[in-house]
Amino acid sequence: MYHILLITFLLSQILFPTYLSAKTGTSSLTREEQKALYEAQEATKGKAFQKAARLLTEHLRKYPDKPDPLVFYALGNAWYLSGNLKNAYNAYEQGFRQYPSSSLLCTNFATVSYKLEKYSKAGELFEKAYKLSRSPQKEMLYQAGTAYYQAKAFKKAKSVLRCLNSGREVMKKSWIQLLIHVCLELKDWREAEKMLLKFLNRNPTDTEYWRLLSQIRFRRNDHRGTASALEILYGISPPTLKELEELANLCLLMNFPLKAIRYLEKAYGPSPTPKQCDRISIICVQARRPDQAIRYLNMAIQQVPSSSRLLEKGKLCYEQGHWNKAITAFRACIQKNPYEELAHLLMGYCAVEKEDFVLARNAFLKASKGKKYRDQALSALKVLNDG
Repeated sequence: MYHILLITFLLSQILFPTYLSAKTGTSSLTREEQKALYEAQEATKGKAFQKAARLLTEHLRKYPDKPDPLVFYALGNAWYLSGNLKNAYNAYEQGFRQYPSSSLLCTNFATVSYKLEKYSKAGELFEKAYKLSRSPQKEMLYQAGTAYYQAKAFKKAKSVLRCLNSGREVMKKSWIQLLIHVCLELKDWREAEKMLLKFLNRNPTDTEYWRLLSQIRFRRNDHRGTASALEILYGISPPTLKELEELANLCLLMNFPLKAIRYLEKAYGPSPTPKQCDRISIICVQARRPDQAIRYLNMAIQQVPSSSRLLEKGKLCYEQGHWNKAITAFRACIQKNPYEELAHLLMGYCAVEKEDFVLARNAFLKASKGKKYRDQALSALKVLNDG
């Protein structure tokens, strides 16, 4: 029943601020750096991104000694905007290696790493960017968790995401969703349920997550909780026939056959098929509702009067002491299948109850010709003869 839902997380775009106004926390730019950055900025304004990258690359080649981090930052941005992610990655990496305390370089290095599907690297960098930032934003931790999730590093993802659940700040919907799915991957059902309840408390009409809650509770063998979640779900979104059948099965697991019958009656409507009637009839027997079981058997027999259904009806009538109805059902069964030994035997017992000994002897005699009930039939005949 349980099924992990597939999800896709979209990484938030990191803004690339104007080069000369970006705060780097470093010493003043040299005149050459100011010139190179200004020219690159003008090229960028005209969408000449490759030209901007070329100008900055030439500057680095000409002045290789400890360039300002803003130069690497601007170069990475130019390559990024031109669509060359590999070169952008290299620029950010080179800059961050020289300036490991630069939150700007770290953030954009993380972003490009993610876009290049270097997810583990991206996760580590987003974590560092969060720590390096003068005004840490928890969205960075969410992005770190997203990257770790994509890398299938679920324990690391859970570790950073749990930090989002600390403090008084209300968790965003996307944060809770990600943590839920990380817990699912780790098979931490208890934590997953806890986060689901937190999510559904704020999003009470989200059918996808009510369904997920039911699946988790089922995995935890919490059948009552599963049924409760499904009932809420189906109160929001009308269930399909299959879903009602599954809910009926769940009720049977909890030994609530009457509830199972109600769900199946709702699923099948006023005109159930013969097989659907058979199923409800069987559950009615479990619920000790023989009259209701016979009613559904009659509905099935009206459509397809098979010998097996007629035999079941006869057995139920026999158990209720309705001898005439039982004999009628057994006769109809025998007409369909003359070799149905049990029908002959039980019809004989019914005849004895009615003191119709001629019918009883005839029925027991026919039952004795088979193998399965021969001994019982012969014993009954002996009793009649001795009497």
